Amino acid sequence: MSLKPYATTAAIILAASITPLAQAKVNVPLVALSDLGPQPTDVQAGVRQAAQTFLKDPFSAEYQIGPLYPGYCKGRGKWDVQWKGWATNVLINARNSYGGYTGYQVHTVLFDGDRGVRIIKGENFGAYGPSKGLLGGGAGVCQIITR
Repeated sequence: MSLKPYATTAAIILAASITPLAQAKVNVPLVALSDLGPQPTDVQAGVRQAAQTFLKDPFSAEYQIGPLYPGYCKGRGKWDVQWKGWATNVLINARNSYGGYTGYQVHTVLFDGDRGVRIIKGENFGAYGPSKGLLGGGAGVCQIITR
């Protein structure tokens, strides 16, 4: 008597029962839109506040601010959330150490309420942003909430 049919059936049942659980964990974000609170009311002031800690001459900088989007950044633990809130992409043209303008460079500003608390080089969280594949960049630490 051969056990092959029984082994094959058992493998199919096991795979069918594990797959939905694995998919559910991958597709569930750590933070929901309802967890974020209201959008910042004065985005420009928050951007300027975050830029003061980042730029050499923040008062001469020129800003082009994009729309707000919800997001979060993971902490050290698997289910730990370091930051959650609203973010925006900003083009900043600032003076360098020689007094000349650098040209517009894209950054992401993270908000906690109305305060701009962090600025990251790059669009959509820059190097910390959503993973784009093996060599596509983005560490996947910070994510945009889509639902």
